[in-house]
Amino acid sequence: MDARYYFIDFEALVTGEIINEVPESASADNKPDGSSRTYDGSYIWYIDHQGNVQGLYAFLPSSAGFQSGVYP
Repeated sequence: MDARYYFIDFEALVTGEIINEVPESASADNKPDGSSRTYDGSYIWYIDHQGNVQGLYAFLPSSAGFQSGVYP
């Protein structure tokens, strides 16, 4: 199974009218193939094994979640 299966496809949520816009905090890792949108946020958004939304700081060497003072 592709690991990206758990990444949140914000464009699908916008198209389905679940949310109004793609969050500015979404990194390029959340960008679906074929998208023309710019994703330059600092966080990878995904669904964990329990169905919870999680954020991961997108820049190495960090493997931590939310970083104080880093937005988007």
